[in-house]
Amino acid sequence: MAARAARARMKTSATDATDARRAARSRGQGGFTLIELLVTLTLAGLLLSIVPAMSSHGGDKARLSAAARSVAAALALARSDAVMRNAESAFVLDLDQRRFGLAGQALDGALDAGLSVAMTASGAASASRGLIRFYPNGGSDGGDITLRNPAGGVTLRVDWLSGAVTATRMALPA
Repeated sequence: MAARAARARMKTSATDATDARRAARSRGQGGFTLIELLVTLTLAGLLLSIVPAMSSHGGDKARLSAAARSVAAALALARSDAVMRNAESAFVLDLDQRRFGLAGQALDGALDAGLSVAMTASGAASASRGLIRFYPNGGSDGGDITLRNPAGGVTLRVDWLSGAVTATRMALPA
């Protein structure tokens, strides 16, 4: 009588589903559970909601800096215009309309409603409209423009002799 041979199973593919599951369990690579994913997403959501609250003045600070830069650029443009054309040029700040720019042109610059604005200049056209003149030699009438919001303040000072614009940041009162 012939001996019976045991049936052997021959592996034909490395992607056999049962073998892959057994191998994954034995290596401990089962992936993340739904609970682990939910906890992680909840913690990430909490962190994202806390961070903006901690830096509430971040937006105010950015708006203040942007306004100061655009006013300073308009002042520098008025000075350059006077020197280039060899003729007087003027920077205008309309406090009522909250707009600024070069005299004789449309006032393209706009100031945010959250900013308080004050101007001290010898060439004030009226109480609501300030004027700083620049001369062909680069000099000016001089003056100060102060911008404030809850994040602090910036004073832009125009030197009467050179027409140079300097910015001084003011801290929040303690």
